[in-house]
Parts: sequence; structure tokens; C-alpha cells
Amino acid sequence: MYETALHAEAKRRIREIGAADLVIGIPTYRNGRTLGRVLDAAVAGLARDFPNARAVIMIADGGSSDNTLQVATDWPTPPTVKKIVTPYEGLLGRGSALRAVFEVAAALGSRVCIVLSPDARDITPQWLGALAAPILAGQCDLVLPNYDRPPLESALTDHIVYPVLRMLYGADLRHVIGSDLAIASPLAGQYALRDVWETDVARHGLDVWLTVVNMIEGRRIGEACLGTKMEGLRDFVVPLDPRFLHTIGTLFRLINIYRRVWVEASVPAQLTHFGTPQLSLANSRPGVPIEDIWEAAGKGRSKYRSTWRAILASEQLERLREVLRGGPAADTLPAELWARIVVDFAVVYNKGEGDPDKVICALLPIYYARVVSYLLETQRHSPEEYEAGIQNQATIFEAQRPYLRARWDTYVPWLDDGAR
Repeated sequence: MYETALHAEAKRRIREIGAADLVIGIPTYRNGRTLGRVLDAAVAGLARDFPNARAVIMIADGGSSDNTLQVATDWPTPPTVKKIVTPYEGLLGRGSALRAVFEVAAALGSRVCIVLSPDARDITPQWLGALAAPILAGQCDLVLPNYDRPPLESALTDHIVYPVLRMLYGADLRHVIGSDLAIASPLAGQYALRDVWETDVARHGLDVWLTVVNMIEGRRIGEACLGTKMEGLRDFVVPLDPRFLHTIGTLFRLINIYRRVWVEASVPAQLTHFGTPQLSLANSRPGVPIEDIWEAAGKGRSKYRSTWRAILASEQLERLREVLRGGPAADTLPAELWARIVVDFAVVYNKGEGDPDKVICALLPIYYARVVSYLLETQRHSPEEYEAGIQNQATIFEAQRPYLRARWDTYVPWLDDGAR
């Protein structure tokens, strides 16, 4: 167990700086080409909204081999803004980086900790105030973003994270895994001490974990509209996507940890929305050919045949086989079938006797099929119609709560050795 994520350099800088009002954390890993834009926006945002604040910008790096650390070290900042440029300790991943940021924010006695993505192309100085102001005003403990994003960049949120959070907790939080947020620093310090940092939370699961834990513990959560966000799509179709694996693994694991809460529908969270969402990019052309995504879905049919048979209820399995035997078409994998498939996978992830990570990997190609199905269904839709479809999908997921309860209570562990 890593008792702290703080590297010796971070501890030294804490002693030198002494105290701060705001800490801005930027987790980096080979972001030399985009980091300067984010640093410029952070410095401008501090000058715009917090001119008298004692501010610290912390770059928590995961071992970059490009010029990220050089950019971070050399980038000019005013005398009132201090910098900490340091590696972190612990498992490699965004979560461990932000654990170090949380520890610094608490150690410096700051009021708010702001986290910014290192590769946000469209970041503006206004993001800092939008995220931090509700916390500084005593309205919120955690503020999450709401963006206008292209369909593939928001696909994981649109088709799994958002509808599952709606189904389990009734939470209308649109972009939980957006990578930008603000949290009250004393609370961040408490979370840095939790016993989760050798799990997927330490990799790509932090945003989901933070959101769910804050809801369960009755914290005041805000959602701030930040406008457009485009990060530049990484490889969307990959045999094994760590972000998918860790994010969905964390989401599914919390279903079991907080089972009583969703069974009793007793989530005490207080949600407040700030600003008006923008809708302009939802029907933009995907940067990956539809045929490539569908091909990846089809490859899963042979690779995960036995695993799907062990996970899916017979009705879902037969319908999925029919879907993948055909070509890509609008609504070929409809929302109701998709919702029940996700429920089946969530139950087996928690109650099956096989490898939970294999369960998530087996879901990935079906997710690709759902993304293609929805993109083709909405290719001529306006952004408003696209978003209405995502909202309708979330409503369909909410209607599956009795099915989730029934599957959870009656599930029989895997008996098929070939699926283990």
C-alpha cells in the first residue's frame, strides 16, 4: 500500500510554499504539445477571477518521455502563482496523480482544488471560475463539468456512465468522466487517505468513484457548463482499452459496494446545475470510419462467444447474435436491448466466479456495436435531437431497475468452464 502519492520533490515544495488559497492540479503523461495552452488558460483564469489569491499550479507527471516536464518547468507564471512540477508515487494513472494533487491542496491549507485536463483544446480562462466559484461560495463540495462534445469523445459517458448513474442513483450528471473538476480541499485531503488507491480508482476510475462516493455521503454536487471540449480523439477502436476497463470496472464495482443504496433508492445527494448547456457538436462527423468500429464489434463475436454465453440472459444473447450477423444499420442494437446487456454484465462482474476484468473486456465490442447503431440512427439529427436520444436512453436504463434487482437476486454463478 502506498501511504502517500507525494514524491520527495512535492514535499520539499510544500515546505517552501507554506500556504495557498487555490491549488490547480494538472495530471500529465506526454502532453508536451498541449500543456502550454492549459497553463496559459490557468494563469489567465487566476488573473481574471482570483487576482488576489495565493495560487499553486501542480504538474503531477507519470513519467513523460517527451518535453512535458520541460514545458511545465519553463512556462512563465506571475510571482503570485507558484508551481510544483513533480512525479507522483503509486500506480501509474490519472487517479494516483490526482491523489498527489489532493494531498498538496490539503497540506497547503487551500480552500479549493481545481483539476484540469492536460489536453483540452478548447479550455478558456472562464473554466476556473465556473468550477471553483460554487465551492468558494459555500454552495458545493464537488463541481463537475458539462460540455458540448463530439459523439465519439463523449461515447463512454453517453452510452454507459450517464445512463447507469441515472439507473442506480437518479443522478442527472451529464459528463462525470470529463477530467475537469473542482473539490473542496479539506474534502480532497480526506479522500486521499481512503483505502482505494491500489484499485482501478488509481488509474482511470477516479471521476466515477468521486462522483458516486460524494452522492452516497450526501455531499453537495454541482455541474458547471463549460462549453465546447475537444481533446483530439485517441484510438477509439483498440483490442483492450484501459480507460474503458478501469472506468467501467469502477462503476460496476460500486454497484456491489453500495447495493443497499440503489435497492432502497435512498441516495441523499444534493445536485445543482450552473449555466446553460451548449449543443452544437453532437451531430458532427465521427473521426473514425463507422465500418472500422463495426468490424471491431464483429471480431468480438468469435473472441468472446463463450463469455457472452455465460453472462447474457438467453433473450439478450439471441438478439445480440442477430445484430452482429447483419451489417451496421440505424438502431440495429436498440437502447432497451443495450440496457439489459449492460445490466447482465454488471451483475456477472460482481457475482460471477470468473475474472471481472474479462467481463469488462467482453463488453467492449458490444459497446462498439451500440455506438455505431446510435450514430447511424442520429446521423441526420440536430444536436438537440441527438441529446434527446441520449436522455431517452437514460430513461430506458432507469426502467431496468426491476430487471437489475431480479437478475441480482436470482443470479447463479458461472458453470461453463470455457468462460472462466
